[in-house]
Amino acid sequence: MKRPLALVGFSYLLALLAAVLLGANSLLMACFCLGGSLILVFARKGKYRISALVLLTCALALGDLFLHTTALVEKAQSYAGNGVFVQGYVWTTPEYEDGRYQYQLQVPENSLGGEHPSFRIRLTSKEKLAVRTGDFLSGKAALFAPSVSRELGGQVSWLADGIYLYGYFQEEDAVLYVPRETASLHDWVWDFREQWKTRIHQWLGKDGGLVQALLLGDKSNLSQTLTENFQGIGVSHLLAVSGFHMTLVVQFVSLLLGKLLPFRRVRAFFTAGLILFFMAVTGFTPSVCRSGCMCLLFLWGSAWGRHSDGINSLGLAVWLMLLVNPWAAVDIGFLLSVSACLGMFLLSKPMTQIISRKMIPVSIRLRLPGRILHGVVRGVSVSVSTLVFTLPLSLLIFGTVPVIAPLANLLLLYPVSLLIYLALFGLLLLLLPFGGLLSAPFLWTVQLLCDFAEGVAELLSRVPYGSVPFAGREAMLWLACSFLLCGVTVWIMKDPKLFRATGLLCTILLLLTAFLSQLARRNVVSLYIAQSGTGISSLFVYNGNAALVGCRGYSEVPAARLLQESGAPSLAAGILLSGEYEEAGNAGSLLQKYPAELLMIPRKEIQNGELLNALPQIGRLYCFEKMCTGTWLECLQVEAFGGFTRISCRGTSVLFWPSGAKAADLPQSWKHSDLVVLETPQKGMEDLSCAAGILCTDSWVTAEDALQWQTCPYPLTDTASGTIRIDFTAERTIQFRRK
Repeated sequence: MKRPLALVGFSYLLALLAAVLLGANSLLMACFCLGGSLILVFARKGKYRISALVLLTCALALGDLFLHTTALVEKAQSYAGNGVFVQGYVWTTPEYEDGRYQYQLQVPENSLGGEHPSFRIRLTSKEKLAVRTGDFLSGKAALFAPSVSRELGGQVSWLADGIYLYGYFQEEDAVLYVPRETASLHDWVWDFREQWKTRIHQWLGKDGGLVQALLLGDKSNLSQTLTENFQGIGVSHLLAVSGFHMTLVVQFVSLLLGKLLPFRRVRAFFTAGLILFFMAVTGFTPSVCRSGCMCLLFLWGSAWGRHSDGINSLGLAVWLMLLVNPWAAVDIGFLLSVSACLGMFLLSKPMTQIISRKMIPVSIRLRLPGRILHGVVRGVSVSVSTLVFTLPLSLLIFGTVPVIAPLANLLLLYPVSLLIYLALFGLLLLLLPFGGLLSAPFLWTVQLLCDFAEGVAELLSRVPYGSVPFAGREAMLWLACSFLLCGVTVWIMKDPKLFRATGLLCTILLLLTAFLSQLARRNVVSLYIAQSGTGISSLFVYNGNAALVGCRGYSEVPAARLLQESGAPSLAAGILLSGEYEEAGNAGSLLQKYPAELLMIPRKEIQNGELLNALPQIGRLYCFEKMCTGTWLECLQVEAFGGFTRISCRGTSVLFWPSGAKAADLPQSWKHSDLVVLETPQKGMEDLSCAAGILCTDSWVTAEDALQWQTCPYPLTDTASGTIRIDFTAERTIQFRRK
């Protein structure tokens, strides 16, 4: 057994992922794994010791998940309800997001009127109630338990951060606020973080948001457009502080300390302390903790003259992380970080050798300098290897294949690395006398690199089919077949070349499955209803063309994500529903990036500034007072009247009921629509004669809550657990799926 720590760490991770995604009883699964391990040990006299070790590791992981859930999570979530008196200390700096202030409150042990451990609550308020970490807040709140859905992302990832409840303050005027008197070590670290955020913003201006994300892991000042562009071209890992950033920081610190401290072990000691401090400043996120543990293991080995195996160190870091917090297994950043790191360890070096020796002509190798050629080849191999190992997660989480990711990584990897080095050096110079003058050239170069990164991301995001949509049952089928092939290859492997054949076969299967899935969806109309908070944001897609229906919610991001996943370069048509200023602003921001051939809007919405700025991107604008009709995508019949919109497709009608529309204005014939999409439960919705209803609500107003408030004769579902897709396959025939 060459790498036992890697075997234990990854078995631990996969067991926890299976337990969460399958929704199985972790204690029962642990008993089965333990029993299987004992059978293999005693029945075959150690012949299957590796399989026995894997089963034993899975049993320990599942038992750890069961104990952690029952002892911490379930005890904390037993206090969910209305009118709960909450008191605690602000754990992170309050942030303003989606029109509300966001707080993380550290609730002391046994402070809610019963026995419970210390944990954190995510609370929101309309007014700003606290200023900084360490402030004390107490008041009545409505608390809810995060939904543990069988998918990655969403509220289940909050459990990885120790957030076991969320909600909002009910009586904000009655909330007691006590400013902190003395700062703890945690408060001091966060004050330091805020000071550096202020300094970065003062010296870098609009480019400070990107530098804050790269150095501190703080995306609060990062533009939403840049975030979407980085995600669309497959380089979002550059914005999430993880192993890449940790390695650059360690190299920078080692370079500085190498000139000041001549002793190797003393340098390792100080470097380890700075790594821990960097982990604290970035918030001890799971991805940062994973990379920090690996760097500490590497420093320990180098200080004592021992060579550390990368894959073994990764397995040990993963195991230590999950041993402390098993719910970190469902954190997206942690999973992407582990997958990318594993891909670099396994594929990067052999791929570099293959490209250098067999794929580059001799003439090019003789003309280009060795360092430049090696840097380009290594950049390509690193980007491809990380793409291969993060592809399964990209399909599960984002539903896309970032085809342009290798090129994007090649263009951005080295500039971003240089940007981080220069930003660190320039900001450190600000601490010296006349530091502003000394750091000016470095910070000016940082601004140029920020503009370059933003420009490249914007340019590549506009490349047609740079990100190909591939989700649903087809993607799951490909993943299952690929894992099966890889498992068989490992089981029967006698020659490393067999892995190349397996990789080629998986690639062929991916292309074939994607092609067949697109072929099967030919002439199928799909309606996507996004998870966008309290607002309708939906999209019709037909043969690569898209039509927008509503753009409400916390921002234009949900609609933009649907457009990105559909692969449509522009909008064929669109209509705004609610007539509210918020929706017009969201639509204006979206239309500036995705031009529309036709847009139908209530006349009063044309006064919105964002929408006015988007008018040059609109081919034809149709403003209406109370009613309008039209035909979209050759098969959609659109009608709007009295604030309501009805769209018919192949004999099936969908009624959109936005906020502000009154039941008295609804045409009588429209009450017999097949489906109804509502922003929130409305008076009069029980009078509709529909087959089903869909609520576009926030995560604490579910369909079950709506049914408790008022009787409804048709089934209701909601978007709180994810995007809903409806396929109009034939006349009066639909397929209903949750993405």
